[in-house]
Amino acid sequence: MPDGNLTQYMNEANRYVKLLQKNEKAPEEVKVIDQGSETNEFWNLFFQNKQKPSTSGLYGNVNEWNHILLDLANLDFVKAEPAVNQINAYNKQCDQEQLLKPKLYCYPNWNESSAVFDYDDLVEDTFLVLCVRAQHGVPGHEHD
Repeated sequence: MPDGNLTQYMNEANRYVKLLQKNEKAPEEVKVIDQGSETNEFWNLFFQNKQKPSTSGLYGNVNEWNHILLDLANLDFVKAEPAVNQINAYNKQCDQEQLLKPKLYCYPNWNESSAVFDYDDLVEDTFLVLCVRAQHGVPGHEHD
């Protein structure tokens, strides 16, 4: 476990112990045993009447746990914007897209436009006007 994590993980372990004591009737007495100073009594809980593995087998690095036991002291975590701010930003982006979307008008009705149109909208006896809002200073729109 990274050194910067010890306090945070011990606090969480103690919180969990209290939940076990409250809900599962775990004993009130808690023994904290540091790695490397385990007694035979401790190891007998896991290896009853069996040969205890070597130290490297007991304390080896478990790669599957590396993504779980983050180094909290060196973690560069950037908190995301609140969901409300993300939704507002998305809505502004959608409003901007709607503003810039080409619109098809059918003469003489200049008040109603269609932002989605296809070949079926091209009727022989109508006068259609396609309007695109100018985007000055945007690459590709130099002639707007």
